Amino acid sequence: MQGAAQQLASAEWSVWGAVHPLLSIVTMVGAAFVTASLGVVVGGLLLPLEEEGRPPRRVVETGKMILNLLMIVVGLSLGASKSSLDRASSATVSEREALIGLRAILERNTDKLSGVDPSLKPAIVEEYVDRVASHEWAALSRGDPDLDPGATRILDSIRARLDPEQGSFAVKSAWDRLSAIERARRDRLAASGAAVPIFFWAMCGLLLAVGCAFSTPMCPGRPRQGAWICVVAYSVCIGTIGGTIREFERPWTGWIRIAPSTYSTAIEDPSDDDASGPGPAIRP
Repeated sequence: MQGAAQQLASAEWSVWGAVHPLLSIVTMVGAAFVTASLGVVVGGLLLPLEEEGRPPRRVVETGKMILNLLMIVVGLSLGASKSSLDRASSATVSEREALIGLRAILERNTDKLSGVDPSLKPAIVEEYVDRVASHEWAALSRGDPDLDPGATRILDSIRARLDPEQGSFAVKSAWDRLSAIERARRDRLAASGAAVPIFFWAMCGLLLAVGCAFSTPMCPGRPRQGAWICVVAYSVCIGTIGGTIREFERPWTGWIRIAPSTYSTAIEDPSDDDASGPGPAIRP
């Protein structure tokens, strides 16, 4: 079956997919460098410096404390973003397993199962998978993420043709699988909207500028090589972590993303010798 899920999976390793995360990290490093440089220059103009052009020891210690606080805050944000990615991955895997179970039930002779509309066939699971891979992934990647209405209509159609009150145990199991799919979709939507606000990055920029101003100020006309080494080191650390956070915020289109091929095992034909196994939920 060459559905949309497998078609998108074959395009995972695109040139843009490899370059985009590097551009994101370079942008964050550049912004951190400009911010730290401004802090160093402004600190040299405003802070009282000793004869050697260095700030008092207490000022330096305060600056280091501020930078340590910044690293802690950014590290906590990195952990929270990774948790959001893990949540999206777990929801996707759970949905895949529920789809496999639902299709296995529908592959039985539905004409002999009470509580099931005879028109309900396993092909509707394939239709749902293709719809999610071709439309819902894009809908979740927008600035205002949302679930695809077409996929929702397919699930509603399945539910309308099941009667768990009068059906057999298999029909009730199919109803439970359908509920699990809907819960997983809601979890995917919740994970898509988890983004670090602009205020957080503004606060990090302020802490970086103040920390560099206090710890490594530099007088105009008296450049110190050590100050610039510190600025570059801080910028690379903060920018790299910030770029990684931005990638974790895009679980459907980022460099570290959940591939549409995760759903492929839910629609593979077991008799197809060329059918591939389930791919990993996260593509690095």
